[in-house]
Amino acid sequence: MSPKPDPNAKRPTIAEKLKGLIQRNKPEEPPENKLLTRCDKCNKAIIFSPAIRGTFVDCPDCGNSVKLRTRYETEQRHAVISGKPTSEPKAFVVPNVELLAKSKHREYRRTCKRCGKVWHSLLSREKEITNQGNESQCFACVSCCNPTVAVKAMQNKAAVKSELGRLRSCPECGSGVYDETVV
Repeated sequence: MSPKPDPNAKRPTIAEKLKGLIQRNKPEEPPENKLLTRCDKCNKAIIFSPAIRGTFVDCPDCGNSVKLRTRYETEQRHAVISGKPTSEPKAFVVPNVELLAKSKHREYRRTCKRCGKVWHSLLSREKEITNQGNESQCFACVSCCNPTVAVKAMQNKAAVKSELGRLRSCPECGSGVYDETVV
């Protein structure tokens, strides 16, 4: 039978657990699977496990409360305090004007299979109408308790459907059978 732990015994603090890990000299690199931080007051090195990162520990030398940060977090903090940039500014990339012009004015080129008529419609216009249809469909779903709003939403949905049908059907013969390419 194993002995039961004493309920009156004092539980060790994180600082006491780390006492064996604290080094007085300045190590080049912390041991494997350990992180290094320094006390803000006395500048002593404190090595800790990554599992307890972000917690506060009292420095054993001066008693100052130290937040356990990674070396990168400490460097970033000192760079912000000193006003030095932490990294080189990113180069500004000039966008290709031709690509922007093409992407802004993309359109569908449709050819009717019945009469051979070719017509164009803007991709952005159809996207806008589709978004309006999605909005009205959302209003119809949300307004299940208010019949007035539901009727208006259904009317808007029908209007959007007819507008899309008008844009997509052949202007010559009214056929909905066509070949479509994005130009």
